[in-house]
Amino acid sequence: MAECSQNWLFFLAACCVAPLCVLFSNIDDAWARRTILLCSSISFLGYFVTMKFIPVVMVYTEKKGLSGMDLNKRGTPLGEKKV
Repeated sequence: MAECSQNWLFFLAACCVAPLCVLFSNIDDAWARRTILLCSSISFLGYFVTMKFIPVVMVYTEKKGLSGMDLNKRGTPLGEKKV
């Protein structure tokens, strides 16, 4: 089952990326190409760094008793309710 969902996810990603590759190849301006590549590289790096650190931060928030709470409503009755 997991292999089937991975194949489906890969297919979906390929369908989303293919038109972008075609459009990117039509850009003539070198500065625009460089900017797009730089921004997309930083975005991908940020995604993977975030995915790496979510479990690390989760451990610390659970130790402090902050997991499952809406921190923006601290001090109100809704702030003590678990979400």
